[in-house]
Amino acid sequence: AMDDGGFFYRNNTLKFSLILPSSFEKYQTQRIQGDKYIDLEIFVPTSDEGFGKQVQGYAKPIVVRVFEKEAWENVNERNNSIYKFLGDKKDKVYTILFWEQAPRDWQERWHGEVENSVINSFEIE
Repeated sequence: AMDDGGFFYRNNTLKFSLILPSSFEKYQTQRIQGDKYIDLEIFVPTSDEGFGKQVQGYAKPIVVRVFEKEAWENVNERNNSIYKFLGDKKDKVYTILFWEQAPRDWQERWHGEVENSVINSFEIE
């Protein structure tokens, strides 16, 4: 954990790191191989029953999607990506997606500043 209680997360395979908010205690991650991209999904515990479809009792605030460059260019040309561009390196493009709506028990803890701090902490290695 960092000085402010945040969590430093590094993914050696996908070659990036970021800092998660201190509220992300007990977070979980899972990696999903897509067609021409890899998703790193980050989950946090929630008691909101409207969530937890994918992982029981957890909601998914953040997905980091690492595209193959050519796949990203195709998506981006059509201007229809919900993923926000973070940076690129060699043949990879790093993007991020935050949940559209936070679960009830996260609404107090989640606001634009949280998203900005995650984005600002993102580093490609």
